[in-house]
This record gives sequence, structure tokens and C-alpha cells, in this order.
Amino acid sequence: MNSIELFAGAGGLTLGLKQAGFSPEILVERDAHCGAALRRNARLLGLKGSTAILQRDVQTVDFRDYRDIDLLAGGPPCQPFSAAGRGSGQQDPRDMFPQIVRAVRECGPKAFLIENAPGLMAPRHREYRDYILMQLRYPDVIAHPGESWRSHLGRLEACLDHGVALPVHYDIHVLQLNAADYGVAQTRKGVFLVGFRSDLAPSWVAPTATHENPSKLDGRRTAVAATGAAMPETRDRQPWLSIRDVVHDLPAFGTPEAEALEHLSRAGARPYPGHTGSPYDRPSKALKAGVHGSPGGENMIDFGDGQYRYLSIREAARVQGFPDDYSFDGVSWSRALRLLGNAVPVRLASKVGIAVAAALRSGEALATDDTRRRDQAA
Repeated sequence: MNSIELFAGAGGLTLGLKQAGFSPEILVERDAHCGAALRRNARLLGLKGSTAILQRDVQTVDFRDYRDIDLLAGGPPCQPFSAAGRGSGQQDPRDMFPQIVRAVRECGPKAFLIENAPGLMAPRHREYRDYILMQLRYPDVIAHPGESWRSHLGRLEACLDHGVALPVHYDIHVLQLNAADYGVAQTRKGVFLVGFRSDLAPSWVAPTATHENPSKLDGRRTAVAATGAAMPETRDRQPWLSIRDVVHDLPAFGTPEAEALEHLSRAGARPYPGHTGSPYDRPSKALKAGVHGSPGGENMIDFGDGQYRYLSIREAARVQGFPDDYSFDGVSWSRALRLLGNAVPVRLASKVGIAVAAALRSGEALATDDTRRRDQAA
């Protein structure tokens, strides 16, 4: 199955979708540093050539050139909806959801997968969130010139309320996921908007959590042992992965092996109120973009004995699930942490992508069965 991706960043979502069986036709990314990272790792990302990377503003791309697409994916800037950003939603000039909607309308993919910050689900964004979802549901119902978004929302809601028949609409599922629950050594929460074109009628099953907070897991196991009650929905879950679990086998700093892996850190890590780093034997807090993180502190390890250290480039990459052959050659520590802090955890992207791929295959199988029955009836 093929895909196109908007706001590709350093390629975390791309890597996960590749693991799920999607082959990227194009990646759109304006930032020069991200573009360089994508080109440097083109083979690893499954790109067919340098022309697959469109390093330009997404607003300049005509998506009608990509009509035969299985999946449109992307992670538009999260700052308009994040706690670290201004959180001003539709009033933020970085809000790129209108471009996501335009891309869906122009290329008509079989499915879309959009990732954003958990702040998108905040009560203060409820009305605009509804507007985003309704536009994605009915992408061909376009706002009139000069029409306010609230007026447009009213027309979109009327389509739903009155069962207006449109050639194409999308059935949408909203997922709120914690990466740690899916085998990522990081308690990073995210929102995924997954949509399927209405003519496909796929069978959608959301990804199942594979890991759980150890304290909750131990408490449930104790309850099961005491009462004999069955707990089938969680019996196969493993404890959350810790930082130690994913970095313990890295070579010692300063060795040729460490340098070859870009296992490079920097001095000066220190805690301060509200920003105390991540305990070594727990999942990392959500990595943040920036030199010290935004608001800071999340990009360091707390070893529990008064010792703190910034994550190395390779440690941060492993926390995000990037493979060891992903290259940061020539990239500074601060730039690498920024690239990684803005990325979607690879394993989480893979889990959601696998569920999307399975649903698409179910829709194709249903369409094939319908065709066969019609042929037999004829």
C-alpha cells in the first residue's frame, strides 16, 4: 500500500508506517534541517528517490497530482494545541489543519491518519475540534468565500443531521494513546485521527495496548490472586519499558563504538523546580524540542543518586524508537534533540499503522466479495 505524508519532520511517522507495510510516495516537509535528515536517511525510510522529498511549504503543493493513494498521513504543528505552545487553536498562524483538509479533498485517499498533541482534546478547543472533524468527514463541503468557520460548521453539521447524500465522506475514529502502553520507553501522549472513505466499509479495530504502568499491573495481579477473578483484557500486558531497558547496552562514552553510534551527550544537566528529569528505571517523560527542552528538564536522566545527565543523541533516538542505523551525521546535539522531540514515536506509529492497514485490507476483501457475488448473479 502506498502513502503520502505531510509535515514529515525527521521521519518517525514514516518509519512506523513503513513497518506497517506502507510505501511513501512523497514526504512534504518545509524545514531545511528536517529535509536534510530525510535525505540522509532516504533508504531507511523506504523512499524511492530524492524527488520523493518535497522540501517546500505544504500550501504550495497540488495534491490532485496524487489521486491514487491508499493513505494520507501527517502530523501538523502541534503548538496551536499544546500546553508548551500558545495553545490558541484556530487563531494560531501555525494551525495547518486547513491544509490537511485540503489535501484530503484533493487526493481523496482511501484513509487518513493524522497525529497531534493531546491538547487538541482540551475543552477550550472543543468547538474548533468539531469543525476539524466535520471538515475531514465532508471534505467536499467547502466554505463559501467570506464565510466564518462557525457558519461553515453549521452547514457541515446539517449534512450529518439530515443525512445528506454526498459522493464521498469519511468515517472517523479518534484515538487518545500513551506511547508507553504500546512498547515505547516514553510516557508520551498523542491524539490520532483515523478516517476511512465511506465507499470502502472497512472493519476497524483500534490497536490494543501491549504494556501497562507497573504499579497498576501489580495491583491488578494482586487482586486477581486474592479473588480468583479473571482479567483477560490485561493478562498479556507487559510492564512499561524504562530508559534503562532501551539504552543499557550502548557502548561507553568516548569509545569509537559510541562515536560510530552517535552516542554523544553534553555537559551541564541540572534539575530545577518542576523539571527534574526522568528516572532511569521508568519510561522517559515526553521528549521535548529545544536545547533544554520546552519547558525543559525532560531530556535528562535522573539516576536516583543525585546524578543527572542529558540523554545522548542515540539514547533519545532509542527512546523514540528510531533504529540505530538512522543517521544524525553532522547534526549537533541540540538540533538532534529538537528533531527527535518533534517526532512521532516509531513503535506507536507502527501500531496505529498496522491497524489502519488491516482495516484497508478488510475493505478491499469486502469489495472483492461483492464483485464476485455480482458476477455470479449475472
